[in-house]
Amino acid sequence: MKSIKPVLQDLLSKIDSDFVKAERVNETEETLATATIQWILKRERIRHEVPENSEMAKKVDLVTIRKMREWDSDDPAMSTVEKILRRLAEGRSISAMTLMQCLQDKALAISVEMQRRAKSPRETHPINELIDEIVRADTNISEKLLIRKLEAEAGGDVILKFNDHGEIEPNDSRFPSIKISGIKNKLSRLKNKFSH
Repeated sequence: MKSIKPVLQDLLSKIDSDFVKAERVNETEETLATATIQWILKRERIRHEVPENSEMAKKVDLVTIRKMREWDSDDPAMSTVEKILRRLAEGRSISAMTLMQCLQDKALAISVEMQRRAKSPRETHPINELIDEIVRADTNISEKLLIRKLEAEAGGDVILKFNDHGEIEPNDSRFPSIKISGIKNKLSRLKNKFSH
């Protein structure tokens, strides 16, 4: 994919900004659909560097509409966008806007959930808590002795088992397994933390 020249990028950004600013609260779906198609066509004319109202602009518009109708992405995440563009190109503006609203509602719901998760305190991994306890009790513990102490906890409340993949599996399935190879770094960080 060829990179867009900075001047073109500025023009495209301005078109995007103007499109967003032009939206009105009580705009009909039909009006919004028409504005959306005009925005897409204008972007493509600028991207192809053809003058407005020229024969070349008309050709670019035809190619853009054809591509909107024929787009067939293998990316499942793009399937709704693909349908919206196809419906806009086919003149089915109301169903395109209904789909767009669904997409916006879904994006908003994901955003709200991400904010909720970010605000809620993170639970500490139970195996990390256990490692903290062991190292706090003996800040001079060796990696080998720490691993032995963890092996002794297998089958208990925190550690389910040491698996064949070089991992320690927690009893609580909400948490991922911890790689044994990462214990050396963990131990080093904790020793540094507890020594201050």
